[in-house]
Amino acid sequence: AVVSTQSTGEVLFGSWFEHVQQGWERARDNPDTVLFLRYEDMKADEAGTVLKIADFLGVKITAERAAEIAELTTFKKMQKDPTANHTWTKDLYNEGFNFLRKGIVGDYINYFTPQQMQQMKDKLKESGVTCFDDFLS
Repeated sequence: AVVSTQSTGEVLFGSWFEHVQQGWERARDNPDTVLFLRYEDMKADEAGTVLKIADFLGVKITAERAAEIAELTTFKKMQKDPTANHTWTKDLYNEGFNFLRKGIVGDYINYFTPQQMQQMKDKLKESGVTCFDDFLS
């Protein structure tokens, strides 16, 4: 149901697939104005991602400052911040819902059936978005 409702856009925030495809295309077509980042890559190198964002914005920062920023913006800290972890979404879904769930790369495997995973892979292949090729293999 999640995959089918996401692909049609019948969810609160619209279709995840369309959102990602539009972002990917804009980043591909306008690399000087749109920086496309994947959560998996950010988690693999948080301070490096901060440096990448700073460079994209034309801001010079040291590796030490990047590490400080990475620490201030960890998933656990953002999860506790109501301006990042939208508490109003609990009213729209259910009592146990959190906008920011666990912050674990690959946790989707605990939520989707093998059939839903295949639907997601098929939809991504159709979209032409290549940043998830590692997921598709």
